[in-house]
Amino acid sequence: MDLPQNVTTNISIPFIGTVVANIASTHPEVGIAWLGISSTYLFFKAMDPRADDFIKKINKNIGGISEELVKSTEFQQSLLITFDALIRARSEGKKKVIKRIYLSGYIRETDKKQFELERFYNTAQNLSPQSIAFLRFFIKEILPKFQHWDIKKALGMIKRGDSNVSYVFPMTPLIYNWFKDNYDIPISKLGHFKSLNKKDRLLKSQLTNDRVKFASTFQAACAELVCLGFLQFVIGDRKESIVGTEYYISLFGLRYLDFLELI
Repeated sequence: MDLPQNVTTNISIPFIGTVVANIASTHPEVGIAWLGISSTYLFFKAMDPRADDFIKKINKNIGGISEELVKSTEFQQSLLITFDALIRARSEGKKKVIKRIYLSGYIRETDKKQFELERFYNTAQNLSPQSIAFLRFFIKEILPKFQHWDIKKALGMIKRGDSNVSYVFPMTPLIYNWFKDNYDIPISKLGHFKSLNKKDRLLKSQLTNDRVKFASTFQAACAELVCLGFLQFVIGDRKESIVGTEYYISLFGLRYLDFLELI
């Protein structure tokens, strides 16, 4: 395989370019692969002046970029996918989440092939600001009222690979109970003001704007989160639960909450 002219000087990615230059003559296929990845990186860097800082953090978190790592197809693909995701992300918030997924999720994962990198990135692209606000309200305002449900403990068990961790974490059961205990009004009614009777309208008027907004986006947010695999539903016992179908946060959802820094 012939090596393109000046390939070693055209790898513009910090740390990686130096390593590639040292091995390109004996491993030309590696030089060619990184030449292609480097062009994507330049596109990313033109859009984000902090691109080099991101590579510095990767180098630090990974304990130094080695020749073995540079020759790894897994590492090459992971960075190419990450650069592409960062180029496609239009908001600064989404870019931060994508970088966090790579730095604190993928890099720290022992079995990297099992880490759902593409899925996490797709969720970062598709999760709406309204659903993020919905999740933030649930974590910050509702969940603390139910201290026996420790979401940080559940996440810690997942990260340790504890086989005894529950595969779901309740969401809607806690939401329904929280509204019932505090306002004696079904959350489903709050999004349909015209259908409220006089008593319910009075109760709604006592809610703060953020709580009304939370209630009004409840159904739409749950539908979106289910489609993204963030929530999964279980069929509850109607005698024991407020509704027949209840939504629980999946293991994937719990990990993503960590990347959103909501836990």
